[in-house]
Parts: sequence; structure tokens; C-alpha cells
Amino acid sequence: MATKANTDAQHRILEQPANYNLTYRGAKPDIFHDPGNIVPLVRYWLGHILEQWSQAGVHKVVPLYIAGPIKSGKSFVLQSIIPALAATYEDGIFIEKGALVMHLNLLDLSITEGVDVMLNEICDLIVQWARAIGFESWAVHNLATRDRAASKAALRGFFKKLDRHVFILIDEVQRPLLPKLPSGALDTSSQESMRVLMKLLFYESSLNCLWAVTGSSTAFFWVQLGLMPRNGYTPLGHNITVSMPPVHEKEAVTQVLKRLLHNAGMESSPGNPPYQQLLKFDNSALLSYAFRQCRTWPGKDMAYVLIDLLLDKLASESLADWGAVLEGFTVEQRQLAAGLYNGHKGCDLSVLGSVGLMKFLEPMTAPVTGTNAQYLTGVYYREALGVSRLASD
Repeated sequence: MATKANTDAQHRILEQPANYNLTYRGAKPDIFHDPGNIVPLVRYWLGHILEQWSQAGVHKVVPLYIAGPIKSGKSFVLQSIIPALAATYEDGIFIEKGALVMHLNLLDLSITEGVDVMLNEICDLIVQWARAIGFESWAVHNLATRDRAASKAALRGFFKKLDRHVFILIDEVQRPLLPKLPSGALDTSSQESMRVLMKLLFYESSLNCLWAVTGSSTAFFWVQLGLMPRNGYTPLGHNITVSMPPVHEKEAVTQVLKRLLHNAGMESSPGNPPYQQLLKFDNSALLSYAFRQCRTWPGKDMAYVLIDLLLDKLASESLADWGAVLEGFTVEQRQLAAGLYNGHKGCDLSVLGSVGLMKFLEPMTAPVTGTNAQYLTGVYYREALGVSRLASD
């Protein structure tokens, strides 16, 4: 077993086969049971960054996208796993190079007041981050003193000329791609403008910009990636993707549950009813979420908690995740897409009419025997899509 540490005792990774004892920013140590080659993929991305820095004439940034269904651990990977791995990679080489970490959550952006308002809010978030950590540079100064009527140019200029290595970790990346008209309808012109800008930022910024992004509506985001202008290259072919698996190995789920119960001072014997009920989950991220809900509602029958979780949270978030995607579907496409939550029927992904959506779904689906159809793996995710009435008009 090898241990890597840097001079900052707040960041360390203790390596074990597929298990990682993660401590980040002084948080209580916790085991990360890697459910799907996540840590190796993040490290591959970090190595790719260093390789690009060593090459002359490289101008294309390669972002890291974190995909997956709702409540699959995407934000945890973005907020905790990536910074901790970056801090320890190659004995702390990113720390030595003075790399900073910028967290941007775009959930609260105003999407009904026009693109300029939205972009100014993003600029303000960046300036607030820089001032909070005492990061002063001419790039920050220029952004802080920008002409608010030219926010798009100011934002592009900031990331194009950023003079410091910065991990830019964006959550709720789909939010700027959902601009609304005063009537509440989708502003397709502004949406197209945001797709163009995102491509410029994620792929043609300074190599100092280390983009990693995710969101609660990654299905919709992948559709938008497929619609981005090519201009010589397609964004879908120039990124590294971490896909959070819907189904985890039974042993991994059991290990996570035992640790959760141990940390909570609860019994983890096979005869413990909550233990047996929680083992019904086939995904450790869903399990962790369900466990937190059970701890929030002490004394409530675990079975009802699981039902509430499925019918309420998962179903509502599944509909929110797919809502914007479904707006572009015909009734027939909706009915065909409903096969995703039917393990016997499935859906031919090509009929969905989106290259981006196909690439998003492929790692999370399995083939229906003897057909070209695919169905979504993960019992709870399938049932959540069914309850959310994916096929409704």
C-alpha cells in the first residue's frame, strides 16, 4: 500500500485497490469506494494536462465532464475527489505550480432576464471567488472593472488570458443553457449563443484553465454538446468523460453500508431490518442519500422512507433532468424513450435523434437480448423514470 502526501496536511489520498481513504480540507476521513474507474480517469486527465503543458504549440483545452443519472455522486466527485487528487498528483506538482481551485455553482443564475444579466452574474461570481482567496492579477482586475454591457467579451478575455493555473469546477452547468423568454418559453436564440460561448470557453481558453463540469441535468447538457458548432472539431470528441455507473458491485454497496452504519454507531448485522432494506439499493451513492434521509427521520419505518425517496425525490429529479430534453421530442419519440425503463423492451438509442444523448446514455445502458434496443441499468433509476411519466404527452 502506497501513501502520497504533500506539504498541505489537509489533502491526502491513501491508496488501496479500488478504495480510497479521502481527506479534503480538514473533513472527517471517509472511504471512497470507487464504483467505476473514476479515480484512474481523473488521474488520466491530470496527466494529460501535464503532458499538454510540456508540448509546444498546443492550444486546445481538454475539459473533464462528469456524467451520470441523478443522485449518482457527480457533485461529490467534482467538489471533493478532483481537488484531493489534484493536490496529491505526482507528489503535489499542481500545488508546486501554484494551482488554484475555483468552485462555481450556477444553479441560482437568473435565466429570465436575458443573456447579459446571466453573464454578468457569472463574472460577479468569479470576482467574488478571487477576492475571497486574495487572488490579485490584471485578469481579475479587468473582469472586476469590465463594461457590464460587454460581459461576454470580458468573460472570454478573462479565461483566454488567465495568468495562473486554475481548476475551474462548475456545477449545474446546464443552467446557462436554459434561458427563458418573459413568456416562460425557451429562448432558442440565446441558447444558441450560450452554446457557442461554452465551446469557446471549454476548448479555446488558456491552457491555464482546467475545466471540470457536471450538473443535475447532464442528459440535457449532452444534448447541447451534440448541438455545439463544429468549426473544425466536434466537442464530443475532445473531452475526457467520467460516467457515474447506475449499478455498483454488491460488495461495494455492502462495504459502504457497513461504514455508514459504523460511523453512525448503528448495528450492521445481517439481521438488522434497516440493514437488509438498505441493501436493496444497487448504487452506493443512492444508498448514502437514502441513509441520510433515514437519519433525518428517526423512528420512521425504513420501508416508507425508501418509497418516499423513490416516488418523490428520484421521480421529480428524473423529470427535471429529462424535462428540457423531452421538449424537443415528438410524442412518438417520448413513447420510444419510455422503453429505457423497461428491461424487456428497451429503446433503440438512434431513434432519439441526438448524438450527444446517445453518448450520454451508452455507458448507463445494457442491451436487450436479441435486439438493437438498450435499457437503463439500475432498478431504482428505471423505476424513477417510470414514475416520472417519461412517455407522457
